[in-house]
Amino acid sequence: MTKFSVKTSDFEKSSISAKQAELLFSVLIEKVKKIQKQKVKLIAQMQKEHLNYRLKTIGKNFVMVITRERCSEEELCIGYPFPIISKIFKNGVQNQFKVKYFLRGEILRSEQKHHFIEKLRKNGFDVQEKISDSKRDFIKALKNNISALNAKRINYADLYRFAGDSFLSTYMLDLFSSDYNISERKIYSDNYKHIAGFYDAKPLSELQNTQPDGVFIFSDLLDIDDAFVQDFAIKYPKDGVYIINSRNCFFVKKGKNIELFSLKNKEDILLTKDNIFAYMKNCVRPFVNSVKLPSLSADKSKKINKIYINPYASLRQKSLSLSEIENMVKGLKKILPDVLILFPSGHNEETKNFSNKIRQAVSVDILEDRGIYNLYEKIKQNNIDLVITVDSAITHILTKLGIENIVLYKKGFWDALSLQSLVAESPMAFCSYYSWQYPLIYKGKSGLKELLKLVGYLNCPTKKIPQFQKLKLMNENFSRKINAEIQKICENLSINHKLEKK
Repeated sequence: MTKFSVKTSDFEKSSISAKQAELLFSVLIEKVKKIQKQKVKLIAQMQKEHLNYRLKTIGKNFVMVITRERCSEEELCIGYPFPIISKIFKNGVQNQFKVKYFLRGEILRSEQKHHFIEKLRKNGFDVQEKISDSKRDFIKALKNNISALNAKRINYADLYRFAGDSFLSTYMLDLFSSDYNISERKIYSDNYKHIAGFYDAKPLSELQNTQPDGVFIFSDLLDIDDAFVQDFAIKYPKDGVYIINSRNCFFVKKGKNIELFSLKNKEDILLTKDNIFAYMKNCVRPFVNSVKLPSLSADKSKKINKIYINPYASLRQKSLSLSEIENMVKGLKKILPDVLILFPSGHNEETKNFSNKIRQAVSVDILEDRGIYNLYEKIKQNNIDLVITVDSAITHILTKLGIENIVLYKKGFWDALSLQSLVAESPMAFCSYYSWQYPLIYKGKSGLKELLKLVGYLNCPTKKIPQFQKLKLMNENFSRKINAEIQKICENLSINHKLEKK
């Protein structure tokens, strides 16, 4: 995720005070001084092995990211993977390498929570803190307060910046809705245009217009999200139960009175070593009795007559090149001579021009769409049998809606020596456990060969399943325990395991 970036403003900084920011920077600087030997060693390794990217975690609270860049500088960042505040530490220290130092975790989250309580009190709220020693007591208090409201609807605030993440977040909404037995739910999100149709979705700004005495759930998963939660709770006089997802707390608001319930000695949930589905379960777990994900079904296996290929990802290095597309289309038509292959028309000038180049280079059809929901409708209307994509947003939606898909991961996009990178950027991170989403590490002739073998098998299954590419993401630098956990995730996500489940 550190390869992505989001726009932030002074608003994100408001989740901590200037004094707290100064304190956190001083903590980070002290840590930076102690890890300089590690930094020099990592850069030497990158130079020797011609690596462009390394991600190193130091304990629970610190992350160091080194990238090969044209400029050379070092940056201090409070918050991870997207900093709520950052500043240049040094310029031109290492030739052609940029180093970012991140502070994250409980040390930051506790400061944000303390700042929130202080802001509430300064704004005239009477805040009573209640600490629960057990999850059972915590959930009981939550359920009693929800029951007292007699709430008919869940107002779910999705604070993610990327459409794929926003759609993934709906699994957590499903868990809340099922456990609380509240079927009516409304999502407020900056990605509402992509979610609308699948769910009742509105712009995040419209959350302020909701009725009081409701259940409000804020998926406050990232450090940069907390400012919105604080701001909403203070500015808008909405009585109700406020669940702060991933942060092990909720509060009940009645006028100027707030009861804040927290789990004792329970650290906030961070994405550090789990697949995304285990992570989402951990975020929701303190607030519900069951974290069983919904049982989903997929379209039955059938002959493949139509394939939709999406070559576009949010980052260029994850997208397919023209030569990769040409080789893929030629290979697919060789094993499926009568197959109809469709590509997107493009969503901006650059991708539209590229789609025209694809059509000129190989014989394919173009499928126009007006957004993700419209694309889903077009895929259903055109009876497309299989989708091949490099974009996680599309694959998450297709998987949840039971459409068979293959998601391609470009090898080298993640740091294979970093557990944090593996759980945020590799197939073991965001791939679904559902058996009709197939992850494939895609590089050169070997990647194409595996893809064609998989498509051929899906088109005409045999009693004996051939051996497909294994996800080998273990590393000798990891402990035996960590490698065992990685291996288990990889096996559950593997193509062969999923085909055997079917």
